[in-house]
Amino acid sequence: MIESADLHRHLPSTLDLCSARLGWSSLLLRQYTHAREAEPFDMPAVPDQTVALVVGGHTRMECWSQGGWHGSSHAVGNSVTVSPRETLRIRWHGQEQHQTLHLHLPSSTMNAAMEDLREQGFALQTFPSTPSSPDPLVATMVQALARAVRNGAPEIYAESAAHFLAHHLLLSHANASMAQSALRTSEAARLARIDEYLHSHLADVVTLSALARVAKCSTFRLIRICNQHWGETPFRRLTRLRMERAKVMLLHSDASVIEISHECGYSNPAHFSTAFRRNSGMAPSAYRTGGASD
Repeated sequence: MIESADLHRHLPSTLDLCSARLGWSSLLLRQYTHAREAEPFDMPAVPDQTVALVVGGHTRMECWSQGGWHGSSHAVGNSVTVSPRETLRIRWHGQEQHQTLHLHLPSSTMNAAMEDLREQGFALQTFPSTPSSPDPLVATMVQALARAVRNGAPEIYAESAAHFLAHHLLLSHANASMAQSALRTSEAARLARIDEYLHSHLADVVTLSALARVAKCSTFRLIRICNQHWGETPFRRLTRLRMERAKVMLLHSDASVIEISHECGYSNPAHFSTAFRRNSGMAPSAYRTGGASD
């Protein structure tokens, strides 16, 4: 078995994108371009849960099992899940190159998600590897993560996505059944502590683990109660609060855009400008000079 970070050395493919450059520790995301054909090769086992999503091109992916080759159409939007510690012998052949995004979720994240779901009353069975098939939610989330890598999103974004995807994969593929648990009355107090912490740390690096300590609950419960009560993840709420502060500072202070970006938790002004434009539809300088309608 090898580490997920070393898997690219064993693939007959070109590495195009890697989340490691951002220092994310909650997941690893990589994009590959693959040749039109690949002769049979062994893909080493890794300790993490792996999802491979096709984002370009088309091929026929085949895997050796039970004495023969078994294949499926590997088209844009289809994904394959590979269980931890599983070695695969695979090959592919198509009419063109194809591109995939490989998402690796640490076993610690998957185990914590499983424990959290069990605490809620879910009965979880096995989580097998799956052949290439469409999963629109996985496709949307993994491609959003790729955009986040390109835009330099912070660790809390990756953490939120990792927790959400871990739950989704388990509920979708682990033959889960459930008994719904009622929310505890203490959750209102947890939310109040979270909100206070976010407001007072807009300029700082904020992680899910820090928020979980403030709320005195697991990171999984933290995300769940935020979604249930606020309709948004902690990362989305933090981003919204930062943009609200940025708008106030742009309209009512003489601080430069660079100073405002730092006050709003962005060490890179370009990343701040991208986030602000996505939120308001205009650049910070345009907002300041009269483009704001509010």
